[in-house]
Amino acid sequence: MQLRFLIFSLFVSYSLATRYLLLAGAGGCDSDDTSCKEPSGTDTISIFHFDTTNGAFTYQSIVTGLEPNWLKLHPTLPVVYAVSGNGVAAFSVDVATAKLTMINSIMVPGVVFIDVDADAKFMYVAQYGPGKVSSASLMPNGGIGAMVQTVQFYGHGVNPVRQEAPHPHSINVDKKSGKFVYIPDLGLDIVFSFSVQNGRFVNTTYTNTTRIAPGSGPRHMAFHPSLPIIYLLSEMASTISVLPLDSTSGFISTPPLQIVPTLPSDFKGFSKAAEVVVHPSGNWLFSSNRGTQSPSNTINVFKITPSTGFLTQVGPLYPIDGTFPRGMVLIPMDNVLIAGGQDTNTVTTFSFDTTTGKLTQLSTLNTHVVTPVTFAFLPLS
Repeated sequence: MQLRFLIFSLFVSYSLATRYLLLAGAGGCDSDDTSCKEPSGTDTISIFHFDTTNGAFTYQSIVTGLEPNWLKLHPTLPVVYAVSGNGVAAFSVDVATAKLTMINSIMVPGVVFIDVDADAKFMYVAQYGPGKVSSASLMPNGGIGAMVQTVQFYGHGVNPVRQEAPHPHSINVDKKSGKFVYIPDLGLDIVFSFSVQNGRFVNTTYTNTTRIAPGSGPRHMAFHPSLPIIYLLSEMASTISVLPLDSTSGFISTPPLQIVPTLPSDFKGFSKAAEVVVHPSGNWLFSSNRGTQSPSNTINVFKITPSTGFLTQVGPLYPIDGTFPRGMVLIPMDNVLIAGGQDTNTVTTFSFDTTTGKLTQLSTLNTHVVTPVTFAFLPLS
């Protein structure tokens, strides 16, 4: 009952807020992006007050000493987890002063992504370079406890440059069942499905795997909020696959129900699909195209068919005010989308029309932030 009350209170505070504490993590440049000139200050989390009514940013403070690839909020506490190539750090967030205070950290090599279970008892991380996934316990104050387990993957894909080894790129907890985690592996063209118990990966073999088209490079995924479907974004192919999910067995079926491109079929330039986000209503999906040559530095908006989960692109490809939108976040209560221009050290905000699917640019931030690739937000009281 106490947890249910906390979640309800958090929902109410979010739904009434228009001003937020926004955290922007500086992840540095991609190794294959020759257009990115990495400035000093990429080992930072920049903190702002952000007003969704007009897109205004007010700089508050900065945390130095880590280069976050991903930020993840605790489900009930004002705690944020930041992952970098060397490990994971837990910070308490003082919303009133806009300050982060480190609780503790652990060393885990090559981490690019983190997720936390709905009960906030365990965290799970994807280790891109080492080809591993790991889990650790969480303490009642949100701090990181003991490591629980590490699973090593093996093999390679068809692309000798990008897929020479396993590269798990994200790890995703099924919050509805609490029984499974899903791991898109860019290097193997596989989505692994593991049942989990007390922070342990139960089926640590290759028996529960879903193979994607060779050379696709699966990166991130999103669950539909009500339908038994996941949306898998493949970085190398620049596609989104609509895949049926059996929530009882944790198995993802193939072939996909639908595969949609995120770029025009005649596009020949350098681009990598980066992020996928589903609106909590289940009616809309957003994805980002990471590149420098138009139309690769853009945001897609897809309408989701309520009965099937199929995707239909609506409107144009929306350019950000900058280039290389690797990370983005949706503030669903106010229908505001935030995207980072990794190459241009900018953050672009859009308002979103839930009737038409149209994005309208609100503002662009171009100070106090470098290579922004990941975001997190909390409501200001």
